[in-house]
Amino acid sequence: MFELKKKGKIVRLRAIRFTLDSGEKELLITNIEDVELGIQDFKTLYFKRWGIETKYDELKNKLQIQKFTGDTPLSIEQDFYATMFLTNMAALIKQEADEMIAKEQKGKDLTYEYMVNNKLLIGKLKNNLIDLILEKSARRRKKLYKRILGEIERNRTPIRPGRSFNRVKGLRANKNGLIHKAAL
Repeated sequence: MFELKKKGKIVRLRAIRFTLDSGEKELLITNIEDVELGIQDFKTLYFKRWGIETKYDELKNKLQIQKFTGDTPLSIEQDFYATMFLTNMAALIKQEADEMIAKEQKGKDLTYEYMVNNKLLIGKLKNNLIDLILEKSARRRKKLYKRILGEIERNRTPIRPGRSFNRVKGLRANKNGLIHKAAL
């Protein structure tokens, strides 16, 4: 435990060091003072952040949320909300398709379990979301949705537990400069 003084207030912090499965040393700083939480508890919590990290990766690298089609406040706001709508729709469709895949796999002796290929899901959704929204006929809209869902379900990827890759840490100057992206 150590204390940090910030703006006249004292904040108590806890430093926790541990070694990851890869052999890499990790240092976590937390304001959780509960000493009943041991190093293994923090390792477990640290791993649980992975879902959040992958969502940020999706938003930043696949959907390019930090790049905009224009430079006016309105175009930036529209891009932001369009991207958030797209990612939420993708999450809903992914959940439905993953459930369909899991149901199909149940009872089968497979080397790996499978899940939706997120990159393909986002691509299909980007290309078809406007048509899906603007379709006036409920029957045609449902048919288009089922077609998209079927393509997403067929193009799956294996879940390979325990995989890890070395992180490439390097200087990537101006990675996110003022570059415009293509419209969603």
